[in-house]
Amino acid sequence: MTRRRVVCMALLAALAGAGLQAAPRPKAIGVVDYTSRYTWTKGARAAQAGLRTMIANLTAVGLQPETVSPDLFLRPNWPERDRYRRLVVPVGAEYFSQAIHEGMEDYVRQGGLLITSVSMILQDKDADYVITDQDGIADFASEGVVGVHGQQTARMSRIKALAACPLTQGLAPGEWVTLSQAVAGRRTRNLSAEVVILSDRELASGATGEQPFLTYRHLDRGACIYLVGQLGTLDDPVLRQVFTNLVSPQTLDWLCLQE
Repeated sequence: MTRRRVVCMALLAALAGAGLQAAPRPKAIGVVDYTSRYTWTKGARAAQAGLRTMIANLTAVGLQPETVSPDLFLRPNWPERDRYRRLVVPVGAEYFSQAIHEGMEDYVRQGGLLITSVSMILQDKDADYVITDQDGIADFASEGVVGVHGQQTARMSRIKALAACPLTQGLAPGEWVTLSQAVAGRRTRNLSAEVVILSDRELASGATGEQPFLTYRHLDRGACIYLVGQLGTLDDPVLRQVFTNLVSPQTLDWLCLQE
């Protein structure tokens, strides 16, 4: 074999290897398994139920989700983190450390689609993975990657799409739709996100109003979507459509640059 041919073969191999490394993210979706890492006596049951429901709903719309540790967002694990096109924080996964919140924001900046069912206002202050009364509210994620402040509990029974986009596919913009069953979630106010769906709002005090129900925030190459309503099962056809839109290829292509 001539030297020239050896050099050409080596160059082709290097190019092929580079192409494999630059391929789009091979993993479609991961769901954060909160209690695999965190100890939270008061919230463990809700977190486990939220994980089961999210996996069931993703499976129902044709995806095969993997569970991932919250530590996937820590800096040493960023290469593995960035193999996922979408990462989901389910209902009940409430407290994270500052470092994990920072890893979530970086994931979005690098082109990932972060989908959260929680408002990210709570923080594991001492980063010890044990949630106590010493842990509490922090603004880093709500003012940053999420762009929405959510606190207290609200009841939502109607939603309205504000504009036509992949996240509102199947909904008529400007028309209120009554849900077959009301859902709960945070009382929300927008800070810096784009609101694509509104909902009505009823508080425990009886006060009523309107609030963001589905939002997204762009950061560099990716985005964070916040679904405020805790959907439970997907029996309601409107909520099933909303949930399907969250994880559709069209939404991913619209919000994120992953190639």
